[in-house]
Amino acid sequence: MSSIPRSTMAAIDSLSLYLPLHEIEVLDKRLTARTATIDLETGDLSNPRKGSNIQVYMTGYSVHFKRVRTSIEGFNQAADYVAVSVSSKLLEGNYFAGITLETISQVMSLIDSFGVIKVSPDVFLAARVRDVDIRLDCDPQHFGCQDFQQVIGFHKKALATRYEAIGRAYQAKSNQGFEVSSRKGATQRHPYIKIYNKAVELEHNSATFFDSHLAGKKPSSIVRIEATLKNTGMMRHFGLLQRGEQPTLATLLTKTEDELMKVINNVHGHYFNPEFSVPVLRDSIKEAEKKVQKLTSRMFALIDVFFKAYPDGDILDYQELVESVFQPTKNERVLHKKLAEVVFIEYTDEQEKRAQSQTLDPNPDTPSMALFWRNVHLEIKASEDARATKVQRQKYLEHLMKQKPQGDHTDAIS
Repeated sequence: MSSIPRSTMAAIDSLSLYLPLHEIEVLDKRLTARTATIDLETGDLSNPRKGSNIQVYMTGYSVHFKRVRTSIEGFNQAADYVAVSVSSKLLEGNYFAGITLETISQVMSLIDSFGVIKVSPDVFLAARVRDVDIRLDCDPQHFGCQDFQQVIGFHKKALATRYEAIGRAYQAKSNQGFEVSSRKGATQRHPYIKIYNKAVELEHNSATFFDSHLAGKKPSSIVRIEATLKNTGMMRHFGLLQRGEQPTLATLLTKTEDELMKVINNVHGHYFNPEFSVPVLRDSIKEAEKKVQKLTSRMFALIDVFFKAYPDGDILDYQELVESVFQPTKNERVLHKKLAEVVFIEYTDEQEKRAQSQTLDPNPDTPSMALFWRNVHLEIKASEDARATKVQRQKYLEHLMKQKPQGDHTDAIS
């Protein structure tokens, strides 16, 4: 049996999304039939999978919609929301990519196709999130093990004595793994984490999805680690949200793989002794080059979403959206604004050329782009001092942007 490409970095696997009722259009009137009153920070009733008004069934998975009334952090007055369950399964054949800025337009398009609600991209991206699952797919060798049974043994041995009562191993043919706490009863003191055999889970518990969307291709990385952060407090405690950041979808989508990896490490390290902590996977790409590439590529992903929602949008509209989604610091705003302008011009020029040649090539990486990144690599190699401090890195990135690359955000300067 063939295998899909290996994923060795962290990504968002699923979350619950809360869309303000007054900012969306309800197309399916079943959403007006019942409203549950809950506390978004602590109430399990907010989970759209529990007592949902509407459940849309797809091949191998389903999506839940639930109307709830709640007050949220920073607002005392309760308001109505539509809670939506969002998971990587909505990406179907692209399942292992996870929920990212590059894949979110596919999620939005599918939800729109259900005919339950109509929501604009900016409202979708600004929606509050809860019940966030972050995952990492890796090999047994990542833990110094030869196979998955050794991975289970590794975690049995590594679990701190005080948590042994809430740690459980599963070694059945259809369910192999190790978990601590429970998804339902997870708290900041006892977060839920599960390490399991993803190939076994797909074949035995997600067989319809596996056969229909992944063509029966087993993942080559069989170890999956999943950590669940139920509310804003847990997101802040374990490092998913920094001071001043709001728990919105846009905030999560701007997180780098390294930042998500640190969250996995923080939850894993909460239970397992330090000598057994998850090794941090390091990218071989130079740090400054990597950040520039992520910044430009994520802005290119965002501009696709932008033009689908606003076909007649101009450069100022796009710059405004970039600032809203990426929320750059005061020191980063000039760079983000300049890069947004470059991306907008390069993107629209490229679309014009494609229209003229009647060629549809979805890959923005042209030969000139490849040459640009080669030059970036050479300049970075020759200028180590330019990345010595945050201020110097920012000046260096601004210098690179003047060369007008075609190509993405992150919290790109850190």
